[in-house]
Amino acid sequence: PDQRRGLGWDLDSKYAIQIRGDVFPARGFGHSGFTGTSLWVDPPSGAWVVLLTNQVHPSRGDKEVIGALRREVANAVARAIIRRTPRGRKTAPAGGVATGFEVERGRGWPTLRDKRIGLLTNHSAIDSRRRHLADVLAAWAGVDLVRLFAPEHGLRGELNKPFGDGVDAATGLQVLSLYGARQAPAADDLADLDAIVFDIQDAGVRFYTYTATLALAMKAAAEANVEVVVLDRPSLLRPDIVDGPLLDRPFASLAEYHPLPVVHGLTAGELARYANQEYRIGARLTVVACENYRRDMWFDETGLPWVNPSPNLRSPTAAILYPALGMLERCNLSVGRGTGEPFEVFGAPWIDGTELAHTLNAWGLAGLSFEPVRFTPAEREFRGQDCSGCRVLLLDREAYQPVATGLRIAAAIEQLWPNKLNIQAVSGLLGDRQAVERLAEGVAVEEVMKRWQAPLADYLARRQAYLLY
Repeated sequence: PDQRRGLGWDLDSKYAIQIRGDVFPARGFGHSGFTGTSLWVDPPSGAWVVLLTNQVHPSRGDKEVIGALRREVANAVARAIIRRTPRGRKTAPAGGVATGFEVERGRGWPTLRDKRIGLLTNHSAIDSRRRHLADVLAAWAGVDLVRLFAPEHGLRGELNKPFGDGVDAATGLQVLSLYGARQAPAADDLADLDAIVFDIQDAGVRFYTYTATLALAMKAAAEANVEVVVLDRPSLLRPDIVDGPLLDRPFASLAEYHPLPVVHGLTAGELARYANQEYRIGARLTVVACENYRRDMWFDETGLPWVNPSPNLRSPTAAILYPALGMLERCNLSVGRGTGEPFEVFGAPWIDGTELAHTLNAWGLAGLSFEPVRFTPAEREFRGQDCSGCRVLLLDREAYQPVATGLRIAAAIEQLWPNKLNIQAVSGLLGDRQAVERLAEGVAVEEVMKRWQAPLADYLARRQAYLLY
């Protein structure tokens, strides 16, 4: 298996890594020459890497030097290609997408006018000019903004641990924490309100906690007969993508709350509609939908400004990779928290990144490539320890399969370093304990995924009634 060659071409022999590098997947072909020349062709990207050099004149050089040169040239070319504009990217519609915040304001605030409201929000509730909803409402005489409620990471999105109540410096309003002693507003917090307004950027992933906080707030509002208004926003993922099993033990925590797939294919407003009916919450719910938004749009195709929705989701690429790597972070594995690339790198002190990258690239995970990397996390798992692992490079986000990717990474690590990975810890965020048990037994990922296809089909049918776009 380490001597794979075609007719005149090197496909994946033990020498191929020198001419292909660490980034291109093992789906191409190439050849090397005695004098130091080399050629590698990568059909998926259409790249040809040609190196013309001479290590025998004026004297024969060190073979290891030319091997390293070939490898680094291939890596440099691959990185340059991979980091281009994402394949298939569409342009934003004329005028761009308008969020629920902008739609409601453009109509003259008919849903909020003359009401006493509590605003459940964070730093992500901005318009296309980066003006914050709380600042706009606090300055408008047509509404009485009474208090603010903050989810995980706080009102400014900077905290990585539970926090207490406070005061917002910009508006002078009281800020009640929903990620500390309470996870939902108390009856007293709602007694002087007509409505709770929710506006927070969601990631489109079940274990991202903001929508669990929304559902708990809706339940509290229903019990207090307080209206709930959701100003909708586009998902960070395409909302026509649905992937993974439905959570087998819901309502256990903020990260294990919704009985939904890992990638649920709902905006926050659609999820509120779904939860209100399917969870039998019964709130008086109004969702102000976005305009010009389509289900086939990635966030960077909406024309809206990017803001990190939480401290460790720092780019559209990290948001896309989040469901795959996020499901692994309860394992004894760093997923890049405490580095400059959270949810784009992963590793551990006991992993050999070169070997792992070679295996994953040989498996040909759809839309991705992997390159070896070393990093030292400043927080969470393996804090302060030198880790070896992989950087995930997004080649084609249309082909990428989030849940299959996470499971195949876990399977590769288990195959290369048996019993080193706490694979059972995947269960909680994946949401299917029996699937993880089968994966630990060595059952193929494709077989493991078959068990949730029927429940997923049922979910897709039920979800249809709650879609806005």
